[in-house]
Amino acid sequence: MNQRDTSLERRPRLAFAAAHAMMALNAAGALCGAVFVVAGSAGDAWNVYGVLLLLTLVGNLFMSLCTGVPLRAAYAYLVFSLAAMLAVPLLNVRAAWLAPHGRSVAATAIMLALFGLGLLQASAGTRAPKQVPQPAGGHRAGRWIAVVALSLFLALGVFLAYILLDLPFRAPFLAALIEVFVPEFAVFLGFAFLTAGALIGRLLPACARRCRRVALAVSLALFVVCMLPMLSVPSMVSNADRTMAATFGEAFRSDAAFASPLFRQTRFSIPEYFYGTPADGYTAQYDVVYYRGRQSVDEGLELKFDVYRPQRSPGQLPGRGSVLIRIHGGGWSTGDKGAANYGEINKYFARQGYVVFDIQYGLSTKTPLATPTSRSGDYTIDDMVRQIGVFTTYLADHAAEYGANPGSVFISGGSAGGHLTLAVGLGLANGNHPELLDPRITVKGLIPFYPANELAAATGIGGSTAWIDANQQIDDHAPPALIYQGSADSITPPEIARRVQQAYQAHVRPAIAIIYLPFGTHGSDLWFSSHYNQSFLYYMERFMYQHR
Repeated sequence: MNQRDTSLERRPRLAFAAAHAMMALNAAGALCGAVFVVAGSAGDAWNVYGVLLLLTLVGNLFMSLCTGVPLRAAYAYLVFSLAAMLAVPLLNVRAAWLAPHGRSVAATAIMLALFGLGLLQASAGTRAPKQVPQPAGGHRAGRWIAVVALSLFLALGVFLAYILLDLPFRAPFLAALIEVFVPEFAVFLGFAFLTAGALIGRLLPACARRCRRVALAVSLALFVVCMLPMLSVPSMVSNADRTMAATFGEAFRSDAAFASPLFRQTRFSIPEYFYGTPADGYTAQYDVVYYRGRQSVDEGLELKFDVYRPQRSPGQLPGRGSVLIRIHGGGWSTGDKGAANYGEINKYFARQGYVVFDIQYGLSTKTPLATPTSRSGDYTIDDMVRQIGVFTTYLADHAAEYGANPGSVFISGGSAGGHLTLAVGLGLANGNHPELLDPRITVKGLIPFYPANELAAATGIGGSTAWIDANQQIDDHAPPALIYQGSADSITPPEIARRVQQAYQAHVRPAIAIIYLPFGTHGSDLWFSSHYNQSFLYYMERFMYQHR
């Protein structure tokens, strides 16, 4: 019997079997991932692969801690995994906002390479371990520097977990700044923290066994906390289903039109969360000027819009040329159309046959968030409503040029844009402001995201109460509304959306539904392919189809 056979006999059979199992899982993960990217998103069946993907990534991290895996292979996987979990969401977000086709080639390559490295690591674990020389003093110093850096990273994770869990005694301003970026990326962050714990476990010497256990325990706890938003999806969609059915009827479940591949066939796709959502079937025209101010406070002001249209004839598509007007947020004093307004949603609905206008308006200089731009000035909320009203006239005058139907218009926006969505949409619907808002526009539905209704009163921007509190515009002519609201939003808390709902419910005809996103915070739709955005899109597209 040769030396290798003797070594294999001494190896624990369980570890040997686990290495072969991880080789199979990584090979399947890479193959299925490539097929998924080529085939695009589909139905719930792909979530079987999604579960396999998650199990494989977790298994690879635990595999890296096995003594049978050579240090070099383990370090290669762990370092690449940590970098991947930080890079992939950033690359995908950038692609969603800026790339014409929405999906990042680099992020996809990194995900597939992660499975490739996992396969190599598992393969190394099936071979006889080689004697690895002890590191020299300089190397040991480098290890301790890495351990300290990774420990600080875990400390950051503890702080982010505190924010994610919406625990009391948070510093409100700091929490508000951070919460925008946490829950939608929580799964990536969870894997990053788990990887950091595994790296610490590998870097620390055997004599530091207690420290290793603490690091691994902390990283595992952070991973569990970071998985909570994704694990809450079944409960979230169950509640959303009941809310939609009770408010708008059962058609969103049963209409035969929703079997079309142009609609989402699943409320949440795990693979789509990692690989991103492709964008196609649209054309775009940017920076079209719709208003040049020539007098009073508007003198010198130039306002533009981007327009997204379907490549195919709208009459052959679900949207049939209905209009979606999108109003950006930013505290009424910053922000813009395009990437700053999470632009992939424009492409998404243009593909379905809607004509999407992503518009600008004047920005106030009165708040601490104000950033000087060519659109900044001493504008009140009334001025902003009036300027958006100019766009409604432009739309009514030029609708035929864009294949748009001004008789079927939806308005949507987030935060300050959500407030302006309500103000302008309700003002159009009640018909009380023909001098501001063009009566040739018919609003069929409003989709505000975490609307900052009422909050402008505390900013010093100024404006009439009738526009600052859009609830005052609600009457029996109010269009149906569907609100996106994070349950942990500390900037525009859920109470604001509930007050809008109560104002609606004081009237007989209008219908309104709020979809609450567990652990969701302000701006939690930033990542287009997140569990939040995917789930809300499923209901938003059906809401618009029903009411167009």
